[in-house]
Amino acid sequence: MLWLANMNPAFSPFLKLFDDTALKGETIYLKMAISLQRFFDAQPFFGPDHQNLVDMVRSPAIAVPHSLTGQLEYIRERWGGLLGAYLNRLLSSFDLIREEQVAEERRMAPKGRAPAQVYEFAGMGAEPERFSRDLEWMPKVVLMAKNVYVWLHYLSKKYRRSIYRLDQVPDEELDLLAHWGFTGLWLIGLWERSLASKRIKELLGNPDAVASAYSLFDYEIAGDLGAKRPSRI
Repeated sequence: MLWLANMNPAFSPFLKLFDDTALKGETIYLKMAISLQRFFDAQPFFGPDHQNLVDMVRSPAIAVPHSLTGQLEYIRERWGGLLGAYLNRLLSSFDLIREEQVAEERRMAPKGRAPAQVYEFAGMGAEPERFSRDLEWMPKVVLMAKNVYVWLHYLSKKYRRSIYRLDQVPDEELDLLAHWGFTGLWLIGLWERSLASKRIKELLGNPDAVASAYSLFDYEIAGDLGAKRPSRI
């Protein structure tokens, strides 16, 4: 895989992370890579194009040599049926690359936007701390953090039934966490989110974005997690 990465022109901006110059000069690494390619010539072929395994995994870089996004799209289109659960990881890579592109576009955009208001905290230094109510339990808590929607999705797969509200979390799952020694759950994404966050991401070029877990409409449990009230918009 290291040899293939160094053969991929689209990886050149990141080459210092996996440069193989020393291995080429000091080990039989390069000879092994070439021998593997010859070895797979005599083995069963792979993929929709019936290729030597090394040729198959090189084919995205040959088809779209200078674009990681293009190579991922090649893999999705031609090998999607072979990827199984890894297809979700590939799709997440598209989202990550797009987020990076949006950030770069914003950085390079003309500086014509109105400045954002910066909050001032002057004069708050004398505000008294108010942690006394937590002194009984906070120093002793052993906390497990869970992204609540990811956790519910995982539990649905684990228990093979639909689990999408907090009141549907199986007692045995909570018992398991307690058995492991955890005494508290920090549920990330619990509160009702602001749709303004979603709209801002859409305007910045991400049409499939969801509202940030840290951009809140109110400190109330989200309606789709089982709060006994209509979800606010």
